[in-house]
Amino acid sequence: MSRRVFLAINLPERTKNQLAKIQKRFFDWSGRLTKKESLHLTLLFLGYLDDEQIYSLIGQLKQIQGLGAFDLRFDQITYGPPGKTPRMIWVSGPENKMLTALKNKVEDVVARGCWHRQNQQKFTPHITLMRLKNGRPGQLSATKEKIDITFPVWSFELMESRLKRSGAEYCILESFSLD
Repeated sequence: MSRRVFLAINLPERTKNQLAKIQKRFFDWSGRLTKKESLHLTLLFLGYLDDEQIYSLIGQLKQIQGLGAFDLRFDQITYGPPGKTPRMIWVSGPENKMLTALKNKVEDVVARGCWHRQNQQKFTPHITLMRLKNGRPGQLSATKEKIDITFPVWSFELMESRLKRSGAEYCILESFSLD
């Protein structure tokens, strides 16, 4: 059986609550809000892997443990993806060297293994707050509205995405400590 999997950083409950407060301003917009429990930062989408590939990948990703915890900051609300017709509302932030190092190590593990990556685009660290219906944005007060949210990153996870009519549901398959 194949599973739709990706690597992600899950958020502390406090951060999810902060983002849920921001989402309230978009309740009357045409689109689908990301469920509070589903808020995360995707490091790398892997596509469909079978159980054998997943177990092998888990073994390889354990090499990354111990990289060191770090803080991640988000400072703006913006439309995404950049340079295209807006399809989402994101929170994003400044470049983070530790996040980039983690992303590079994850990509190295994936490149050495038998796991393919689908439709890889330039990495723009973000958390999706809402998917807009038919790419029709509402009225953000500015293209980039300022916020200030910082949270600690202690781990990253291998996640399964189950697509349902009500939206994707996520399940942690394995967690990898950065301490």
